[in-house]
Formats: sequence, C-alpha cells, structure tokens
Amino acid sequence: MLGHGSPLIVLESGLGDDLTSWNSVFGELSKRACTLAYSRAGLGASTPAASPRDVTTEAQELWELLQVLGEPPPFILVGHSWGGLIVQALAASLRDKIGGIVLVDPAHPDLIDRLHRDTPADAEEFDRLAAEVYGAAAQEELKALGAPAGGHFAGEERPYPGPMLILAAWMFSFNQSHSFVLHHRQRAEEIAGRYPQAELRRIYCAHQIQRERPLAIVDAVDEVLARSAKARS
Repeated sequence: MLGHGSPLIVLESGLGDDLTSWNSVFGELSKRACTLAYSRAGLGASTPAASPRDVTTEAQELWELLQVLGEPPPFILVGHSWGGLIVQALAASLRDKIGGIVLVDPAHPDLIDRLHRDTPADAEEFDRLAAEVYGAAAQEELKALGAPAGGHFAGEERPYPGPMLILAAWMFSFNQSHSFVLHHRQRAEEIAGRYPQAELRRIYCAHQIQRERPLAIVDAVDEVLARSAKARS
C-alpha cells in the first residue's frame, strides 16, 4: 500500500497474476490517493489457502483484508480479467461502501463454457497455455470459473449502481478465431449492459491493458474518482 488520502484505490489482479501485474500504474495511482495492490492466496509471495479459489470466497477475503487495514470506505475497485469478477462480487454485497469501479478487460462468467462450446480450437489452445503457465491457485480459479455455478454474476439481481468504466481489449495476443474475438467483444458489451452507469471503452491492445496501455488505466481511475466525488457532493 502506498500513497495518502481517500478514497482507497484497490487493485485486483487477473488469473494467475500477483500484485506485480500493476507495477506500471501503481506509482502513478498512489499520487492520487492511498493505493493497495496485493497477491491473492497462493499467488506471488502469498501463502496458499485451504479455502476454495472461487469468486465469492476471494471477494470475501478481499473484504477481510480491507477490514484488517482499517481504511475507511468508499473504495475505488480496479479489477483485471478474473479480478474483474471479484470486484463485481464485492460491490454486489457492499454497494454502499464502493465509490466506483474500473473493470480492465474483465472475464465473463460463462467464458470457459462458451469457449469450449463455441470455439473448441481456441479452447484447446487456451487449455494448453493454461497448463503451461498457471500454478495451483490459478488452476483452482479456472476450475471454479468452469463449474456450473461459475456461469453467473454475483448479486446479479441487484447490480452495482455507481460509477463504472469498462476497458475492453480490442486486439488479441495469440491466434484466436474470428468467432472467439466476436464472443469476447459481445461479452464485454453484455457486462456493460448490466450496470446503470457503466461506460464501455475499446482499448486497442491485447488482454494485459495495464502493461500495454497503462495510461488508459490511470485515465479511467481519474474519471471514476471524479464521478465518485461528484456523486458524494
């Protein structure tokens, strides 16, 4: 955690990533307000946990961490990929404590199911890369996303009503099919459609927006901070 002032900016990493995935934006964001980046259990230097590696559990663990830190709400949540599902789950259960959200190319709950059903060649390549790259904790997260209960948004009956920007990657880093590209873009639009204040922005880079286009993240956080402050005034 670095910086001073509120609201606290919370950075939630994607599947298999630890806190270092935010290195390109962490320092700049900490000039705006106190900023937290952390590694979920079993990732980076964090100790593995016996608890399930699913969205609901990891959202609860994030809330417990925030309580231990003692930082007052509201919080600005920034979630990349799988982390986007975690921050949406936290916002669903703690609506009054969240000042705004930035989703960075967020995963969709039906990602794994649709990938295998609609684009099996892409699914085979994804599974091959995942087996090579991801450790035990990330593999458990993947299993949770592919489980029957994984195909739903947490709190989907009461979507978060506050400021939200969604940055959707509009390019890809390996040879996915045209069908996969269309699916990815449609799912981003579907996520945006769930939330009354969501704004979808196309970012012309691959999935790791925070590494390839860090200023897009910083600009989005600035906007959400401004909208959150206006909403509270």
